[in-house]
Amino acid sequence: GFPPLVAATAPGDTVAIAFAGDVPHANGVLRGTVEALLEAGVPPAMITIVSLQKIEEREALENELAALNAEGVKFELHDPDDEQKVAMVGVNAAKEPLRLNRTLAEADRGHPGIIASSVHDLQTCR
Repeated sequence: GFPPLVAATAPGDTVAIAFAGDVPHANGVLRGTVEALLEAGVPPAMITIVSLQKIEEREALENELAALNAEGVKFELHDPDDEQKVAMVGVNAAKEPLRLNRTLAEADRGHPGIIASSVHDLQTCR
């Protein structure tokens, strides 16, 4: 299994959290994930939540993060059609390019399994 988030993250890591949007109690899960990253020594400005669609009740989430002194957490709406926002990370079995959101691909620690219902949701295979 995957180690606890605090053990899998080092202070100062750049972390991207993939969020598919269909997670029950999503704000609580996101808040808890950010809180664990803060405990691991990751500064809020080094955390980005990458989502497929607008986060419902985002203002409430931002208020909850502010209460954790995590106002610097960034939010990014994934756009698979923006070539500047995707990175080629390999090829699939059919030798087609495998593209992933650039923020996720370039993070020291990408945590797509934490929240995304499917990492494929944040990939584009064209």
